[in-house]
Amino acid sequence: MATTYLETKTTTSPAPGLLRRLARQTEVGLLVLLLVVIGFFVLQVPAASESRMYLDLMREMSPYLIASIGITMLMIAGELDLSIGAMLALTGIVTVSVFNSTGNMWLGILMG
Repeated sequence: MATTYLETKTTTSPAPGLLRRLARQTEVGLLVLLLVVIGFFVLQVPAASESRMYLDLMREMSPYLIASIGITMLMIAGELDLSIGAMLALTGIVTVSVFNSTGNMWLGILMG
């Protein structure tokens, strides 16, 4: 009995370039979109090119940033917690209610 061996040639495709690998990432598309939006507003609103405006924006948005970091960690861990929005709303309502009834801002913040 004769044994025959077949030779098979394997070819490897060249590794995709850096640009192709980046184009497959959805985060890169979002970053490009963000840069386009920022560029549009810098051209439309002259004050948008000042760094002070972005610092003020970060100061105003910092509570939302802190809350979103917590939610992001929960989502990465596979949990889904929608109570953060309800807690933020309840805290605001309690704070304003106590402040309006007592006139003491610090007590309102403490109770909230």
